[in-house]
Amino acid sequence: MTAPRRNYDVAELRRLDVAHHLPAQADYRLIAEMGGSRIITRAEGCVITDGDGVEILDGMAGLWCVNVGYGREELAKAAHAQMLDLPYYNSFFKTANPPAVQLAARISGLLDHKLPHVFFNSSGSEANDTVLRLVRYYWTLKGEPQRQTVIARWNGYHGSTVAGASLGGMKAMHAQGTADPRHRACHAALLVRGGLRRGPGGLRPARRPGDRGAHTGGRAGNRGGRDRRAGAGCWWRRHPA
Repeated sequence: MTAPRRNYDVAELRRLDVAHHLPAQADYRLIAEMGGSRIITRAEGCVITDGDGVEILDGMAGLWCVNVGYGREELAKAAHAQMLDLPYYNSFFKTANPPAVQLAARISGLLDHKLPHVFFNSSGSEANDTVLRLVRYYWTLKGEPQRQTVIARWNGYHGSTVAGASLGGMKAMHAQGTADPRHRACHAALLVRGGLRRGPGGLRPARRPGDRGAHTGGRAGNRGGRDRRAGAGCWWRRHPA
């Protein structure tokens, strides 16, 4: 669908961007020195266009979420009809709405109903936060509330919320106050049978054939070491508090 072009005052938008808009995952001082962010004004298919008319192949699909491309007329029409009918209602108070119920059923069907239930969130960070709460609550109900530890890989990204950033190993994000000491980071592949671990001799199999998996969430020293209850036998280190 080709939308009518809007005549934006790009210079004014960049001025307002510096004056009022805080960018995500960016250095505000650098944005100010640049005179404002690059203003993206339109898109079609897999190409975005900035305020200067420069066309850019959008390899990131927005933020990995515009999977079917921009300018899809059928999506715009469906969204318009739904906005007129019921733009939003929550599921907090024993309520649901037709699109949420129907989409959950369709997703479950595509998975052959092996995962029968769907919980919707607005972002990957929120989804990981929800999973963390569900997993910890699950083990509490199972009578093992001590199973609170999460193992991840250094530089693994799992979101930008406090819990999501703590789950991963992005040290720069931990420095922003997101690190949870119950989350540990490994130097190599983990949580897979026959994964790798980094020891004195380099990368080696994390588990010998026949080794039994064990519980996550055992005690850990302050300086790091090998946690034999971590399932993959990986080396871990505490994130800085």
